[in-house]
Amino acid sequence: MFYKILIRLLILLGVFTQLWNQNLPVHAQSVDDLKAKISSKNDEIKNIEAEINRLDKEVKNTQITGQTLNTELKQADAIKKRLDVDIKLTIKKIDVTSLNITSIESNIVDKNAGIDSGQAGISESLRLINEAEKYSLLETILSGANLSTIWSQISELETLQNETAEHIQNLKFLKKELQDNKIKLETERTVTAKLKGQLADQRKIALQTIQTKNKLITDTKNKESNFKKLLAESEIRKAAVGSELLQYESELKITLDQSKIPVSGTKVLSWPLDSTYITQYFGLTEFSKTQPIYNGRGHNGIDLRASIGTALRASAAGIVLGTGDTDPICYGASYGKWIMIDHENGLATIYGHLSLSKVYQGQRVDRGELIGYTGRSGYAIGPHLHFTVAATQAIKIGNLKSKVKGCGTYTIPLGPFNGYLNPLLYL
Repeated sequence: MFYKILIRLLILLGVFTQLWNQNLPVHAQSVDDLKAKISSKNDEIKNIEAEINRLDKEVKNTQITGQTLNTELKQADAIKKRLDVDIKLTIKKIDVTSLNITSIESNIVDKNAGIDSGQAGISESLRLINEAEKYSLLETILSGANLSTIWSQISELETLQNETAEHIQNLKFLKKELQDNKIKLETERTVTAKLKGQLADQRKIALQTIQTKNKLITDTKNKESNFKKLLAESEIRKAAVGSELLQYESELKITLDQSKIPVSGTKVLSWPLDSTYITQYFGLTEFSKTQPIYNGRGHNGIDLRASIGTALRASAAGIVLGTGDTDPICYGASYGKWIMIDHENGLATIYGHLSLSKVYQGQRVDRGELIGYTGRSGYAIGPHLHFTVAATQAIKIGNLKSKVKGCGTYTIPLGPFNGYLNPLLYL
Protein backbone atom coordinates (compact mmCIF):
# COMPACT_ATOMS: atom_id res chain seq x y z
CA MET A 1 0.00 0.00 0.00
CA PHE A 2 2.77 2.36 0.94
CA TYR A 3 4.51 1.75 -2.41
CA LYS A 4 1.34 2.57 -4.35
CA ILE A 5 0.84 5.85 -2.50
CA LEU A 6 4.48 6.84 -2.99
CA ILE A 7 4.34 6.10 -6.72
CA ARG A 8 1.15 8.18 -7.05
CA LEU A 9 2.82 10.99 -5.14
CA LEU A 10 5.89 10.97 -7.37
CA ILE A 11 3.83 10.89 -10.57
CA LEU A 12 1.65 13.73 -9.26
CA LEU A 13 4.70 15.75 -8.27
CA GLY A 14 6.30 15.26 -11.68
CA VAL A 15 3.17 16.43 -13.50
CA PHE A 16 2.70 19.29 -11.09
CA THR A 17 6.35 20.41 -11.42
CA GLN A 18 6.19 20.29 -15.22
CA LEU A 19 2.99 22.33 -15.22
CA TRP A 20 4.49 24.88 -12.83
CA ASN A 21 7.73 25.24 -14.77
CA GLN A 22 5.80 25.91 -17.96
CA ASN A 23 3.98 28.71 -16.09
CA LEU A 24 0.94 27.94 -18.19
CA PRO A 25 1.84 29.80 -21.43
CA VAL A 26 -1.77 29.57 -22.66
CA HIS A 27 -1.42 32.80 -24.61
CA ALA A 28 2.33 32.72 -25.36
CA GLN A 29 1.96 33.42 -29.07
CA SER A 30 -0.65 36.14 -28.61
CA VAL A 31 1.53 37.83 -25.95
CA ASP A 32 4.43 37.96 -28.43
CA ASP A 33 2.08 39.44 -31.05
CA LEU A 34 0.88 42.06 -28.58
CA LYS A 35 4.46 43.01 -27.67
CA ALA A 36 5.29 43.43 -31.35
CA LYS A 37 2.21 45.61 -31.91
CA ILE A 38 2.99 47.76 -28.87
CA SER A 39 6.57 48.23 -30.06
CA SER A 40 5.31 49.22 -33.52
CA LYS A 41 2.84 51.73 -32.05
CA ASN A 42 5.56 53.26 -29.87
CA ASP A 43 7.74 53.73 -32.96
CA GLU A 44 4.82 55.50 -34.64
CA ILE A 45 4.43 57.73 -31.58
CA LYS A 46 8.10 58.77 -31.83
CA ASN A 47 7.60 59.69 -35.49
CA ILE A 48 4.49 61.72 -34.66
CA GLU A 49 6.32 63.56 -31.86
CA ALA A 50 9.05 64.47 -34.37
CA GLU A 51 6.35 65.81 -36.70
CA ILE A 52 4.90 67.88 -33.84
CA ASN A 53 8.31 69.50 -33.24
CA ARG A 54 8.47 70.43 -36.93
CA LEU A 55 4.97 71.93 -36.87
CA ASP A 56 5.79 73.91 -33.70
CA LYS A 57 8.60 75.59 -35.63
CA GLU A 58 6.22 76.30 -38.50
CA VAL A 59 3.75 78.02 -36.15
CA LYS A 60 6.58 80.00 -34.54
CA ASN A 61 7.84 81.16 -37.93
CA THR A 62 4.40 82.52 -38.86
CA GLN A 63 4.43 84.59 -35.65
CA ILE A 64 7.81 86.11 -36.48
CA THR A 65 6.78 87.12 -40.01
CA GLY A 66 4.38 89.83 -38.85
CA GLN A 67 0.63 90.36 -38.75
CA THR A 68 -0.83 90.24 -42.22
CA LEU A 69 -3.92 88.44 -43.42
CA ASN A 70 -1.73 85.95 -45.24
CA THR A 71 0.39 85.16 -42.18
CA GLU A 72 -2.69 84.96 -39.94
CA LEU A 73 -4.27 82.42 -42.26
CA LYS A 74 -0.99 80.52 -42.53
CA GLN A 75 -0.72 80.47 -38.75
CA ALA A 76 -4.30 79.21 -38.46
CA ASP A 77 -3.51 76.43 -40.94
CA ALA A 78 -0.29 75.54 -39.10
CA ILE A 79 -2.11 75.48 -35.76
CA LYS A 80 -4.87 73.29 -37.24
CA LYS A 81 -2.27 70.86 -38.63
CA ARG A 82 -0.54 70.83 -35.24
CA LEU A 83 -3.83 70.03 -33.51
CA ASP A 84 -4.61 67.30 -36.04
CA VAL A 85 -1.25 65.68 -35.31
CA ASP A 86 -1.94 66.03 -31.57
CA ILE A 87 -5.19 64.15 -32.11
CA LYS A 88 -3.34 61.51 -34.11
CA LEU A 89 -0.79 61.15 -31.29
CA THR A 90 -3.51 60.76 -28.66
CA ILE A 91 -5.23 58.08 -30.74
CA LYS A 92 -1.94 56.15 -30.99
CA LYS A 93 -1.48 56.43 -27.22
CA ILE A 94 -5.00 55.07 -26.72
CA ASP A 95 -4.08 52.18 -29.03
CA VAL A 96 -1.02 51.41 -26.91
CA THR A 97 -2.96 51.48 -23.63
CA SER A 98 -5.63 49.24 -25.19
CA LEU A 99 -2.95 46.74 -26.23
CA ASN A 100 -1.41 46.94 -22.75
CA ILE A 101 -4.82 46.19 -21.25
CA THR A 102 -5.26 43.18 -23.56
CA SER A 103 -1.79 41.91 -22.62
CA ILE A 104 -2.39 42.35 -18.90
CA GLU A 105 -5.82 40.69 -19.12
CA SER A 106 -4.22 37.74 -20.93
CA ASN A 107 -1.56 37.54 -18.22
CA ILE A 108 -4.24 37.59 -15.54
CA VAL A 109 -6.01 34.66 -17.22
CA ASP A 110 -2.73 32.71 -17.22
CA LYS A 111 -2.01 33.55 -13.57
CA ASN A 112 -5.53 32.50 -12.53
CA ALA A 113 -5.16 29.21 -14.41
CA GLY A 114 -1.76 28.65 -12.80
CA ILE A 115 -3.17 29.37 -9.36
CA ASP A 116 -6.10 27.00 -9.89
CA SER A 117 -3.84 24.21 -11.13
CA GLY A 118 -1.31 24.85 -8.39
CA GLN A 119 -3.92 24.80 -5.66
CA ALA A 120 -5.46 21.58 -7.01
CA GLY A 121 -2.05 19.91 -7.25
CA ILE A 122 -1.00 20.96 -3.78
CA SER A 123 -4.30 19.83 -2.28
CA GLU A 124 -3.95 16.40 -3.88
CA SER A 125 -0.30 16.02 -2.88
CA LEU A 126 -1.08 17.01 0.70
CA ARG A 127 -3.91 14.48 0.77
CA LEU A 128 -1.62 11.72 -0.45
CA ILE A 129 1.17 12.70 1.97
CA ASN A 130 -1.34 12.61 4.79
CA GLU A 131 -2.51 9.16 3.61
CA ALA A 132 1.07 7.90 3.36
CA GLU A 133 1.87 9.10 6.87
CA LYS A 134 -0.98 6.99 8.26
CA TYR A 135 1.32 3.96 8.03
CA SER A 136 3.74 3.83 10.93
CA LEU A 137 7.35 2.80 10.60
CA LEU A 138 6.53 -0.46 12.42
CA GLU A 139 3.78 -1.30 9.88
CA THR A 140 6.17 -0.66 7.04
CA ILE A 141 8.78 -3.00 8.58
CA LEU A 142 6.18 -5.66 9.19
CA SER A 143 5.14 -5.41 5.53
CA GLY A 144 8.39 -7.17 4.70
CA ALA A 145 10.36 -4.25 3.30
CA ASN A 146 14.12 -4.35 3.88
CA LEU A 147 15.97 -1.57 5.74
CA SER A 148 17.40 0.00 2.58
CA THR A 149 13.95 0.23 1.01
CA ILE A 150 12.48 1.71 4.17
CA TRP A 151 15.13 4.45 4.39
CA SER A 152 14.69 5.20 0.69
CA GLN A 153 10.93 5.57 1.16
CA ILE A 154 11.40 7.87 4.13
CA SER A 155 13.91 9.99 2.20
CA GLU A 156 11.66 10.23 -0.85
CA LEU A 157 8.70 11.22 1.30
CA GLU A 158 10.77 13.98 2.96
CA THR A 159 11.84 15.21 -0.47
CA LEU A 160 8.24 15.26 -1.61
CA GLN A 161 7.20 17.21 1.48
CA ASN A 162 9.98 19.78 0.93
CA GLU A 163 9.17 20.23 -2.74
CA THR A 164 5.46 20.59 -1.97
CA ALA A 165 6.32 23.34 0.54
CA GLU A 166 8.38 25.04 -2.17
CA HIS A 167 5.45 24.88 -4.58
CA ILE A 168 3.22 26.43 -1.92
CA GLN A 169 5.69 29.31 -1.66
CA ASN A 170 5.71 29.66 -5.46
CA LEU A 171 1.94 29.79 -5.38
CA LYS A 172 2.14 32.78 -3.03
CA PHE A 173 4.44 34.54 -5.51
CA LEU A 174 1.98 33.77 -8.31
CA LYS A 175 -0.85 35.33 -6.32
CA LYS A 176 1.30 38.42 -5.68
CA GLU A 177 1.99 38.74 -9.42
CA LEU A 178 -1.74 38.42 -10.07
CA GLN A 179 -2.48 41.27 -7.66
CA ASP A 180 0.23 43.42 -9.28
CA ASN A 181 -1.29 42.75 -12.70
CA LYS A 182 -4.71 43.80 -11.46
CA ILE A 183 -3.25 47.09 -10.20
CA LYS A 184 -1.52 47.64 -13.56
CA LEU A 185 -4.81 46.92 -15.33
CA GLU A 186 -6.66 49.58 -13.33
CA THR A 187 -3.84 52.06 -13.98
CA GLU A 188 -3.99 51.45 -17.74
CA ARG A 189 -7.77 51.80 -17.71
CA THR A 190 -7.45 55.13 -15.88
CA VAL A 191 -4.87 56.32 -18.42
CA THR A 192 -7.15 55.25 -21.27
CA ALA A 193 -10.09 57.17 -19.80
CA LYS A 194 -7.95 60.31 -19.45
CA LEU A 195 -6.64 59.99 -23.01
CA LYS A 196 -10.18 59.63 -24.36
CA GLY A 197 -11.19 62.77 -22.46
CA GLN A 198 -8.13 64.57 -23.86
CA LEU A 199 -9.04 63.43 -27.36
CA ALA A 200 -12.53 64.92 -27.03
CA ASP A 201 -11.01 68.20 -25.78
CA GLN A 202 -8.50 68.31 -28.66
CA ARG A 203 -11.29 67.88 -31.18
CA LYS A 204 -13.20 70.80 -29.60
CA ILE A 205 -10.11 73.01 -29.81
CA ALA A 206 -9.48 72.00 -33.43
CA LEU A 207 -13.07 72.96 -34.27
CA GLN A 208 -12.58 76.34 -32.56
CA THR A 209 -9.50 76.95 -34.73
CA ILE A 210 -11.50 76.29 -37.89
CA GLN A 211 -14.27 78.62 -36.70
CA THR A 212 -11.76 81.38 -35.87
CA LYS A 213 -10.18 81.11 -39.31
CA ASN A 214 -13.57 81.18 -41.04
CA LYS A 215 -14.60 84.24 -39.00
CA LEU A 216 -11.40 86.02 -40.03
CA ILE A 217 -12.07 85.27 -43.70
CA THR A 218 -15.67 86.47 -43.34
CA ASP A 219 -14.76 89.67 -41.45
CA THR A 220 -12.02 90.62 -43.92
CA LYS A 221 -13.78 89.29 -47.04
CA ASN A 222 -10.35 87.73 -47.64
CA LYS A 223 -8.80 91.13 -48.43
CA GLU A 224 -5.55 92.42 -46.96
CA SER A 225 -6.84 96.01 -46.83
CA ASN A 226 -9.81 94.94 -44.72
CA PHE A 227 -7.52 93.00 -42.43
CA LYS A 228 -5.28 96.05 -41.89
CA LYS A 229 -8.33 98.11 -41.01
CA LEU A 230 -9.57 95.49 -38.53
CA LEU A 231 -6.08 95.20 -37.04
CA ALA A 232 -5.82 98.97 -36.54
CA GLU A 233 -9.24 99.09 -34.90
CA SER A 234 -8.31 96.16 -32.69
CA GLU A 235 -5.06 97.81 -31.54
CA ILE A 236 -6.94 100.99 -30.61
CA ARG A 237 -9.53 98.96 -28.69
CA LYS A 238 -6.85 96.96 -26.87
CA ALA A 239 -5.02 100.09 -25.81
CA ALA A 240 -8.23 101.76 -24.63
CA VAL A 241 -9.34 98.73 -22.63
CA GLY A 242 -5.85 98.40 -21.19
CA SER A 243 -5.93 102.02 -20.06
CA GLU A 244 -9.32 101.51 -18.44
CA LEU A 245 -8.05 98.51 -16.55
CA LEU A 246 -4.87 100.27 -15.45
CA GLN A 247 -6.86 103.29 -14.30
CA TYR A 248 -9.19 101.11 -12.28
CA GLU A 249 -6.40 99.09 -10.68
CA SER A 250 -4.30 102.18 -9.96
CA GLU A 251 -7.14 103.42 -7.76
CA LEU A 252 -6.99 100.23 -5.70
CA LYS A 253 -4.69 100.64 -2.71
CA ILE A 254 -3.49 98.00 -0.28
CA THR A 255 -0.63 97.54 2.12
CA LEU A 256 0.31 93.90 1.90
CA ASP A 257 0.59 91.90 5.11
CA GLN A 258 3.81 90.05 4.36
CA SER A 259 3.14 87.53 7.13
CA LYS A 260 0.25 86.15 5.04
CA ILE A 261 2.46 85.55 1.99
CA PRO A 262 4.78 82.51 1.67
CA VAL A 263 8.48 83.21 1.92
CA SER A 264 10.10 83.57 -1.49
CA GLY A 265 12.22 80.64 -2.61
CA THR A 266 10.05 78.07 -0.82
CA LYS A 267 8.77 76.60 -4.12
CA VAL A 268 5.17 76.41 -2.93
CA LEU A 269 4.08 76.41 -6.59
CA SER A 270 4.92 74.11 -9.47
CA TRP A 271 5.14 74.99 -13.16
CA PRO A 272 1.72 74.91 -14.84
CA LEU A 273 3.12 73.32 -18.01
CA ASP A 274 5.01 70.05 -18.39
CA SER A 275 7.65 71.85 -20.48
CA THR A 276 8.48 75.49 -19.77
CA TYR A 277 10.19 78.27 -21.67
CA ILE A 278 9.70 81.88 -20.56
CA THR A 279 9.02 84.34 -23.40
CA GLN A 280 8.32 87.38 -21.19
CA TYR A 281 9.25 87.96 -17.57
CA PHE A 282 7.51 89.78 -14.74
CA GLY A 283 7.66 93.55 -14.29
CA LEU A 284 9.13 96.19 -16.58
CA THR A 285 10.16 94.05 -19.51
CA GLU A 286 11.32 95.51 -22.82
CA PHE A 287 8.07 94.40 -24.46
CA SER A 288 5.93 96.02 -21.75
CA LYS A 289 7.77 99.31 -22.24
CA THR A 290 6.73 99.44 -25.90
CA GLN A 291 3.08 98.45 -25.50
CA PRO A 292 0.49 101.06 -24.54
CA ILE A 293 -1.63 98.39 -22.86
CA TYR A 294 0.91 98.26 -20.01
CA ASN A 295 1.25 102.06 -19.72
CA GLY A 296 4.61 101.83 -17.99
CA ARG A 297 3.39 99.61 -15.14
CA GLY A 298 4.99 96.45 -16.41
CA HIS A 299 3.86 92.89 -16.96
CA ASN A 300 1.81 91.41 -14.09
CA GLY A 301 2.92 87.83 -14.71
CA ILE A 302 5.15 85.73 -16.93
CA ASP A 303 4.46 84.40 -20.42
CA LEU A 304 5.28 80.79 -21.22
CA ARG A 305 5.67 79.36 -24.70
CA ALA A 306 2.86 76.92 -25.41
CA SER A 307 1.16 75.76 -28.58
CA ILE A 308 -2.63 75.77 -28.71
CA GLY A 309 -4.01 72.74 -26.90
CA THR A 310 -1.11 72.22 -24.47
CA ALA A 311 -2.28 70.65 -21.20
CA LEU A 312 -2.51 73.21 -18.36
CA ARG A 313 -2.08 72.08 -14.75
CA ALA A 314 -2.85 73.65 -11.38
CA SER A 315 0.30 75.04 -9.77
CA ALA A 316 -0.87 73.92 -6.35
CA ALA A 317 -3.97 72.51 -4.67
CA GLY A 318 -6.77 74.98 -4.09
CA ILE A 319 -10.27 76.25 -4.86
CA VAL A 320 -11.25 77.65 -8.25
CA LEU A 321 -12.39 81.22 -7.50
CA GLY A 322 -13.72 81.70 -11.01
CA THR A 323 -13.37 81.26 -14.74
CA GLY A 324 -14.32 83.51 -17.62
CA ASP A 325 -13.87 84.66 -21.18
CA THR A 326 -13.42 88.34 -22.06
CA ASP A 327 -13.54 87.83 -25.83
CA PRO A 328 -17.35 87.78 -26.19
CA ILE A 329 -17.44 91.14 -24.35
CA CYS A 330 -14.40 92.83 -25.87
CA TYR A 331 -12.62 90.65 -28.43
CA GLY A 332 -8.83 90.42 -28.18
CA ALA A 333 -8.50 92.99 -25.43
CA SER A 334 -7.72 91.16 -22.19
CA TYR A 335 -7.15 87.67 -20.72
CA GLY A 336 -9.49 85.90 -23.12
CA LYS A 337 -10.39 82.59 -21.47
CA TRP A 338 -9.03 82.62 -17.91
CA ILE A 339 -8.98 80.64 -14.65
CA MET A 340 -8.22 81.90 -11.13
CA ILE A 341 -7.36 79.57 -8.22
CA ASP A 342 -7.00 80.36 -4.51
CA HIS A 343 -4.29 78.09 -3.10
CA GLU A 344 -5.24 78.81 0.53
CA ASN A 345 -1.65 79.68 1.41
CA GLY A 346 -1.83 83.41 0.75
CA LEU A 347 -1.35 83.07 -2.99
CA ALA A 348 -3.70 82.92 -5.96
CA THR A 349 -2.79 82.06 -9.56
CA ILE A 350 -4.34 83.31 -12.80
CA TYR A 351 -4.03 81.51 -16.14
CA GLY A 352 -4.87 83.51 -19.27
CA HIS A 353 -5.26 83.20 -23.09
CA LEU A 354 -6.65 79.66 -22.83
CA SER A 355 -8.41 77.70 -25.55
CA LEU A 356 -10.47 75.57 -23.16
CA SER A 357 -11.24 75.55 -19.43
CA LYS A 358 -11.90 72.24 -17.65
CA VAL A 359 -12.88 73.53 -14.20
CA TYR A 360 -15.73 75.45 -12.60
CA GLN A 361 -16.13 77.98 -9.80
CA GLY A 362 -15.93 76.38 -6.37
CA GLN A 363 -14.20 73.24 -7.62
CA ARG A 364 -11.32 71.90 -5.51
CA VAL A 365 -8.28 70.93 -7.56
CA ASP A 366 -5.09 69.09 -6.73
CA ARG A 367 -1.55 70.13 -7.53
CA GLY A 368 -0.75 69.10 -11.11
CA GLU A 369 -4.39 68.40 -12.00
CA LEU A 370 -5.49 69.18 -15.57
CA ILE A 371 -7.49 72.42 -15.47
CA GLY A 372 -7.54 73.44 -19.13
CA TYR A 373 -5.56 73.95 -22.32
CA THR A 374 -3.44 76.85 -23.54
CA GLY A 375 -4.46 78.95 -26.51
CA ARG A 376 -4.48 82.37 -28.11
CA SER A 377 -7.64 83.99 -26.79
CA GLY A 378 -7.71 87.60 -25.60
CA TYR A 379 -4.78 89.97 -26.15
CA ALA A 380 -2.24 87.55 -27.61
CA ILE A 381 -0.08 87.96 -30.70
CA GLY A 382 0.57 84.23 -30.75
CA PRO A 383 -0.26 81.10 -28.72
CA HIS A 384 1.13 81.21 -25.18
CA LEU A 385 0.18 81.02 -21.50
CA HIS A 386 -0.01 84.13 -19.35
CA PHE A 387 0.67 83.06 -15.74
CA THR A 388 0.10 85.45 -12.86
CA VAL A 389 0.70 85.01 -9.13
CA ALA A 390 -1.05 87.38 -6.73
CA ALA A 391 -1.56 87.87 -3.01
CA THR A 392 -5.07 86.64 -2.22
CA GLN A 393 -5.52 89.53 0.20
CA ALA A 394 -5.18 91.94 -2.73
CA ILE A 395 -6.87 90.22 -5.67
CA LYS A 396 -10.55 89.64 -6.41
CA ILE A 397 -12.79 88.84 -9.33
CA GLY A 398 -14.78 91.91 -10.29
CA ASN A 399 -16.98 93.42 -12.98
CA LEU A 400 -15.61 96.27 -15.06
CA LYS A 401 -17.93 98.22 -17.33
CA SER A 402 -16.01 99.36 -20.37
CA LYS A 403 -16.62 102.69 -22.07
CA VAL A 404 -14.81 101.51 -25.18
CA LYS A 405 -17.02 101.30 -28.26
CA GLY A 406 -18.07 97.75 -28.99
CA CYS A 407 -17.25 96.51 -25.47
CA GLY A 408 -19.50 95.80 -22.50
CA THR A 409 -19.13 94.73 -18.89
CA TYR A 410 -16.56 92.01 -18.49
CA THR A 411 -15.62 89.91 -15.47
CA ILE A 412 -11.91 89.48 -14.70
CA PRO A 413 -9.47 89.23 -11.76
CA LEU A 414 -8.61 92.72 -10.49
CA GLY A 415 -6.08 94.05 -8.01
CA PRO A 416 -3.50 96.78 -7.32
CA PHE A 417 -0.18 96.32 -9.08
CA ASN A 418 1.67 95.71 -5.78
CA GLY A 419 -0.71 92.78 -5.25
CA TYR A 420 0.86 90.96 -8.22
CA LEU A 421 3.96 88.97 -7.30
CA ASN A 422 6.85 87.63 -9.36
CA PRO A 423 5.97 83.96 -10.02
CA LEU A 424 9.65 83.00 -10.12
CA LEU A 425 9.84 83.71 -6.38
CA TYR A 426 7.58 80.74 -5.68
CA LEU A 427 8.35 78.26 -8.49
